[in-house]
Amino acid sequence: MTNVHLLAVIPLFSFASSRLPEPSESEYAFTQISAPFDGSDQTLAYGINDLGWIVGAYHDPGGDHGYLLKQGQFTPINVPFPGAIDTEAFGINLQGHIVGSYQTSDGSLHAFLLSRDRYTAIDAPTPGETFARGINIQGEIVGGYRDVSGDHGFLWRQGVFTPIDVPFAGAHDTTTLGINSLGQIVGGYTGDDDLLHGFVLQQGHFAPLDEPRVTETLPYGINNREQIVGTINFIFEHGHFKQLSGTPETPAPNDVNPLAINDLGVVLVSAKTAAGDAAFLGVPIRRRF
Repeated sequence: MTNVHLLAVIPLFSFASSRLPEPSESEYAFTQISAPFDGSDQTLAYGINDLGWIVGAYHDPGGDHGYLLKQGQFTPINVPFPGAIDTEAFGINLQGHIVGSYQTSDGSLHAFLLSRDRYTAIDAPTPGETFARGINIQGEIVGGYRDVSGDHGFLWRQGVFTPIDVPFAGAHDTTTLGINSLGQIVGGYTGDDDLLHGFVLQQGHFAPLDEPRVTETLPYGINNREQIVGTINFIFEHGHFKQLSGTPETPAPNDVNPLAINDLGVVLVSAKTAAGDAAFLGVPIRRRF
């Protein structure tokens, strides 16, 4: 296994230059997403493409199942490999290719690619667990794996598996979570302060991404407009962090954690409800200063 040559560290993104003041909030209209299958008691949404196709997972008495929500129709996704018992779908690109993870009866975690009804297993070349989180239009996949030395991110391109580890002093346990069609990657790592921090990787350079309002930052998604979303409740664009807010019928802003964003600015969020964590689709309606 060969580590990718990603040794340069830059303090700011090329797209994070100073500009005119930005709105402190981005306002969205939220709609809850609920799988209609019998016995389903929880639905989460993780990935969305520019056609509005959504992937995620739902739970029922039989376990966890992935799904594709396309043009109002839910289709279950269950990895057919021997021993697979739980499936979650995390990312989808414009071609409809889907990545995610599945668990086996022995408790191990593996990644998969679903393309044209064909499932392909993706596993790190070292013993351990692997999950896939994002895929771009070129079919490049990011995710994470765990081995005896800890957690690592990865980039999978045309069958080649490349580990990604943040090179900052004291950094450990890297995870890559999102990738856009420009090849920009976002994810998180644990610093020497034992807190979560975000990063952006572009053209071989790492840049830190830390939301100043909170002690920990975890970016989940980046679109081709270089908008980044993550926890706790932020969207980052033009060098500014903003909160997401919505109508009174939606969850409170502090309970909203964006997990994905497409090129139209539509977001998927996980939010607290009386019944537990739930999935919401957020459509931007206006911005205010």
